Amino acid sequence: MLGMTYTPGAFFNNTFYFGPQNRPLLAFPLVKGQFNVDGEMTTGNAFGYPGVVPSVSSNGLKNGIVWAIQIDQFLSGGPAVLYAYDATNLNELYDSELAGKRDIAGPAVKFTTPMVADGRVYIGTQNSVDVYGLLGR
Repeated sequence: MLGMTYTPGAFFNNTFYFGPQNRPLLAFPLVKGQFNVDGEMTTGNAFGYPGVVPSVSSNGLKNGIVWAIQIDQFLSGGPAVLYAYDATNLNELYDSELAGKRDIAGPAVKFTTPMVADGRVYIGTQNSVDVYGLLGR
């Protein structure tokens, strides 16, 4: 069972990514026009209500990164958490809690989608737009 899904997914390089509530982010490859459920990939962490809205950045069909924001703390005013995963295997590359206070996001908001532009990732929070990118750039 895939779980209840309130959020849209993302499609990149013949793979569909989506995040049902209380489940990890899931990915299914598209093979001969059908989703290969035997080829399911998952992240190591689950996302609470209402799930997660993934987005993908890449350099053409190379170096794909799946971005997701954990927002299940929206009722308590807790911070959003930005995650980056390798699009080929969903191994975690980054999360905004790793660098201590420097990368902590503002208070979480439901149904927020990470936006990637000009080498930066933007996420909306209850009181700000947080911007992530390479230091010194």
